[in-house]
Amino acid sequence: MPQPTGVDCLACHGQKDFKDDHGRNLHVDGAHQKASVHGMLACGDCHSEIKDYPHPKKNSKVECASCHADEAAAVPKSVHGELLGPEACSSCHGDPHEVQPVGNKAGQECKACHADEIKEFATSVHGRKRPDGESPIATCQSCHGLAHKIVAQGDPASPVAKRNLPTTCGSCHSNAAYLEQHLIPFARPVEAYRSSVHGRAVAA
Repeated sequence: MPQPTGVDCLACHGQKDFKDDHGRNLHVDGAHQKASVHGMLACGDCHSEIKDYPHPKKNSKVECASCHADEAAAVPKSVHGELLGPEACSSCHGDPHEVQPVGNKAGQECKACHADEIKEFATSVHGRKRPDGESPIATCQSCHGLAHKIVAQGDPASPVAKRNLPTTCGSCHSNAAYLEQHLIPFARPVEAYRSSVHGRAVAA
């Protein structure tokens, strides 16, 4: 029997009240799935075990790692993996049938858990919109690193650990062109901090 097509699958899964024997909702919004980052995939690309109907009583859980190996390897070692466990992917990205490109909602993935921080950041000098209105001066990733690899602030590997802050801030503030562009009235501020009594104390 040929692999079922998306049309075949949605004949059942497209029904809003479609559930399994245990009452678990199995509805998939076909329009949302098509508009998602996974929209170019066929159902069978992820649900490879399902080849006919009726489906097997037990199916293996879809593994994001089959396409996202690097991210799947990094997340368990991150603070998000430690806190959220197996639900880390869906907690940030939502329903896999409706995942949107990160660039479409920068920072919004963080907002679900870090609403207060996002609100405070938006009013800070780093979070204010650029004059062209396109994007903020910095993003969460600018300071905290890739979401899949974020570790606790107290971890020596964290970009926002005290010892690492000069390097993290320096990624922008040691750039003369950046300082000029944003009218920052300090010459070599990161270097000045490193040589100050405070910078030397933190580095010790």
